[in-house]
Amino acid sequence: MFECETTTFDQSQDLADFIIYYGSHESPFGKCVIAFIEDENEKKICHLTFDKKEPGGIKFLKLRFLGAKIVEDLDNTKDLIQNIFPKKPSKDTYKVNLLLKGTDFQTKVWESLAKIPFGKSKTYEQIAKSVNNPKAIRAVGGALKANPIHFLIPCHRAVSKNGCTKNKVGADLKISMQEYEKNLLKNVDKTTDEEKQ
Repeated sequence: MFECETTTFDQSQDLADFIIYYGSHESPFGKCVIAFIEDENEKKICHLTFDKKEPGGIKFLKLRFLGAKIVEDLDNTKDLIQNIFPKKPSKDTYKVNLLLKGTDFQTKVWESLAKIPFGKSKTYEQIAKSVNNPKAIRAVGGALKANPIHFLIPCHRAVSKNGCTKNKVGADLKISMQEYEKNLLKNVDKTTDEEKQ
């Protein structure tokens, strides 16, 4: 499993000074595009999307970081994906660094989402309260739709009061992510029990 540490992108910085490394890989949810920025010897993930049409994710990445140099790096991005989606469950925690690029409100919502534990959920109302704006329920939904780092910024852990699971990444994908986390937790518990014996 992993835990996320977030950094907010400084909007005053010139994107022309940045190199963004990306790669397209298989994941438990199909083809994905992941991208990162190297910052102080740390790889900070700034993009993770799942798309049957691979160019769609890359196009979205380039639009978000217009002016930056975009370079394919299959080796390092593969390592990131393998750490995020390990083949063998482990109780060890892997730290994931995220770089959030959005409005002040969006980044606050994304930071709040990143704090929701594996296998748990919060309502849109609870998320709105967590960013000190309890009436901004619809705005929370908008921030979820604008989320560029799927799964790691876990929109799938956000639910409405009536149990609706619809969001940008799609209801089916959201349910798949929820089930993936539940199964991962079960397998981690099973592995831990076996180690104790």
